[in-house]
Amino acid sequence: MRLRANNTLSMKNLFASACVASLLAAMASAQSSEKHIVIVPHATDRNGVMVERFTTEAKERKLDASHFAAEAVPPTQSEECLQALEDRPAALVVFPDSEHGWDKALVAAAKAKVPVISVGRPIFADKAEAKALFAMPDFEQQGTMAATWIVNSLHGKGGVVEVRGVDDGTPSIERQQGFMAVLGKNRGIAIVASISPLPTKPRAKATKPAESEMPDQTLAHRLDDLLQTKGDRIAAIFCHDEFGAKQVSAAILRAEAASNHSSIKIVAIDQGEGLGGVFEGSRIGASIECHPSPESVVLGAVERATLGEKLPSSIVFKSILIEHGPQGEKSKESTK
Repeated sequence: MRLRANNTLSMKNLFASACVASLLAAMASAQSSEKHIVIVPHATDRNGVMVERFTTEAKERKLDASHFAAEAVPPTQSEECLQALEDRPAALVVFPDSEHGWDKALVAAAKAKVPVISVGRPIFADKAEAKALFAMPDFEQQGTMAATWIVNSLHGKGGVVEVRGVDDGTPSIERQQGFMAVLGKNRGIAIVASISPLPTKPRAKATKPAESEMPDQTLAHRLDDLLQTKGDRIAAIFCHDEFGAKQVSAAILRAEAASNHSSIKIVAIDQGEGLGGVFEGSRIGASIECHPSPESVVLGAVERATLGEKLPSSIVFKSILIEHGPQGEKSKESTK
């Protein structure tokens, strides 16, 4: 009996120890998930500048951050969110490639009570309760800043070209509205052209554009033709993103070599990837930084969410205009 009793006691102790261990593990897991965030980057920026900035800021705030890496055949961003929600993170920070296709992810996040913060553009779902917090700049104000700089730089007279972004979603539409609203009030400014880097007509029954129709080549060809035929009428070019700015800079260099244009100024949106050598040398222009420190603002919101604070529906970043010239960076002006 004693042996059996001892065995019974031992079994009880083992069972109790297992329960305590399980409880401690659950508590540790809960504590971990309270501080764990998952970053869903752009498909083209899996290990890029913004991911590095966010993970570095997360470490400084003692947040455990992970992100999805590049894959040969990657799932959609919405599918990645669904995978991440299985571990019940404190928040999902998304850099969406598109504004649509988020229904399942946002509905699942709402049910799990996990906040989703969309950086750079809004994302939507059909159900009203499935929402994301939008963290982005005032795109219309950016267009206003670009146009105002052009008007002042050209002293109210000259031809302007607009190079839209690779995505004609909300950012591009609202920037164009702000840009055209200012230029429409200045009769001395003429719109020479507004061009897109994308193919105008998708190929029928093709899964992707042909090599000759890829965005970089398409824009390069259009810019070369534009500078060759109308270069003497163009005084400034407004680029909606870094991709367009780099293509414009390269096209101007080619045109300079062929003497097909006068000095052209560039004003470009810098979304965080950097403008490379666009303003190297004596190139005169301006850059508008979308969000100089989005990681600080967004992760600050995540910390407040872990404390149970109700978050706003949107966060608006300040944009900063930086002038460039022969002496380098000259001045800064930020939106209010």
